[in-house]
Amino acid sequence: MKKNLKRIVFLSVTLLLFINVSGCAKVYKDMKTMDVYPINYDFFWDKWFIRPIAETMYFITDHAAGSFAVGIIITTILVRTILFPVYTKSNNTSAKMQEIQPQMKKIQEKYAGKNDPDSKNKMQFEIMKLYKDNNVNMLAGCLMPFLQMPVFLAMYNTVVKLPASFPNRFTNIKTQFLWLDLSHTDTYFIMPILVGVTSFLMQQITMFGLSEEAKKNPTMKMMTWLMPGIMLIFSFSQASALSLYWVIGNIFSTLQIILVKKPFKKEAK
Repeated sequence: MKKNLKRIVFLSVTLLLFINVSGCAKVYKDMKTMDVYPINYDFFWDKWFIRPIAETMYFITDHAAGSFAVGIIITTILVRTILFPVYTKSNNTSAKMQEIQPQMKKIQEKYAGKNDPDSKNKMQFEIMKLYKDNNVNMLAGCLMPFLQMPVFLAMYNTVVKLPASFPNRFTNIKTQFLWLDLSHTDTYFIMPILVGVTSFLMQQITMFGLSEEAKKNPTMKMMTWLMPGIMLIFSFSQASALSLYWVIGNIFSTLQIILVKKPFKKEAK
């Protein structure tokens, strides 16, 4: 019962964070009309997080014959590349955790059923020694994924807010890309579907190398479907510019994960 409650709380918090993906700033004036607040450089979040990305995206767009799509694609790749070392550090910590799992289980079995303070302290001491001997930094492993969040949220804000923030500068910007008008939703629903598919594939590749026990974890299994599902639903009501950002980001991140984990090479062995 307690485990189920923890899962419900965890998933609820994840969902709330996604719904409030605007980070520290308000994004929409009206969710029905999807009117957005412009970037406010007097606001700390907008000035220090959104502005650098917004200026970069506008610069690329302006020098790519006014193609907003090219601006989104190149900026997304730049941001994901800059954050790649953060992902690598987090992945290395996860890999080391997988390596020491057998030893961790032995320690836990050794003190199974012993609930006295002395036994608990000894178990904690042995676990911490195990981390130290194998150079596992749990704090870094926990913090690294969260370091990416402000940048991803700022990128989201930029994609949504940029056209509304510089209406005069955006008069010559081309929002047409393939069959899409990036300022409107995809009437053919192709981009939202691509968002869901690429997100699901990224989740699957991310799980490569995890132990079978970790893969069978109900929370992990639910997250594999939950996040792609939320992104899919969210994309149906958003401008195609956001869907394009997600698709490119998912594809590029998947390639980065493959580069680090080399799933196909290991399977071939």
